Amino acid sequence: MVANPPVVMPHSRGEGGREEWLLPYWRQTPRGPAHCKVSGRDWAGVVSSVDGGATWYPRGRITQFSARNPAVDRLIEGALVPPPPPPPTFVPAAAAAAPPAPTPASVSASASARRKLQQAAHHLDPRLDHPGRLRDHGDHRHGSHGGGGGVGGDHDGDHGGNHGGNHGGEGGGEQLLQLFRTARNVTYACTSIDRGRSWSRPFPLRDLPNPNTKLHAARLTGGQLLVAYNHHRYKLRQRSNLYVAVAILPREGPGPGPGRSPETAGARGTYFVSAHRQPRFKVLARLEGRFSEGVMFHYPQVLQVGCTVHVVYGEHGRGIRLASLQLRGEGGGS
Repeated sequence: MVANPPVVMPHSRGEGGREEWLLPYWRQTPRGPAHCKVSGRDWAGVVSSVDGGATWYPRGRITQFSARNPAVDRLIEGALVPPPPPPPTFVPAAAAAAPPAPTPASVSASASARRKLQQAAHHLDPRLDHPGRLRDHGDHRHGSHGGGGGVGGDHDGDHGGNHGGNHGGEGGGEQLLQLFRTARNVTYACTSIDRGRSWSRPFPLRDLPNPNTKLHAARLTGGQLLVAYNHHRYKLRQRSNLYVAVAILPREGPGPGPGRSPETAGARGTYFVSAHRQPRFKVLARLEGRFSEGVMFHYPQVLQVGCTVHVVYGEHGRGIRLASLQLRGEGGGS
């Protein structure tokens, strides 16, 4: 099941130079009379596509709680947040000058070295028909080999389940963040630093309440984490206090040094989240605040266009609402 849109992974273009999409999903036992038989435990994860959504393959399994009531106590409706953009690279003017044109001798030497590397790669990996092309010898990581699109089985074999410790925390790598609706009055999160192949243990975001309803999160162009959510504990048939907030994390990381300025030192570390490095959330806007029996403002979706954030959400039984927020600050920050 899915409730939030896919994200496009930044910085690289997936296998074979193709753009990679990741879509969050969860698997759950049907409520009420089952129309289909489901075996095994419930889990959440992502499905990956590198062909524009023509084929999808599952990646990673986030194990659900050992719940007293599995029918309601689940990690569902995950919102996926891509890694932040890399910090700007400051290159001295002298180093930025164009390199001299290669001489015929250097071009010949480079071509010779490249041929030797290709020959060595071909010798080590017989799947290469010729250097640079991967032949199908059971490596079904992406693409449909049975014809047609749709969600395939677990072909890649690299789902890693939940990993303990501080996996995906302040360490290196690109941190993928997934936020979940729960029945525990607080939003839960998981992180991954290998594009969803393995995930941290679920942990609560103590500053982000959740009344058992969907939330949505997005990465602003400046790198900040933006969340639209219902800011209250569970109330029977009531969902309000619809907030838009931005995460605030302590600036941690190496101080200024060669090639780093005080403004950019540790900037990437600013956006990493873990069970031990909890963000606080600064409220940018309170869209709804009326509580009444049967009144529910919920299921938000956010989209940044330039310096404007649009929030689309529903009023139960009444229709769709739209709110727009103007951002200020460099890089789309608030």
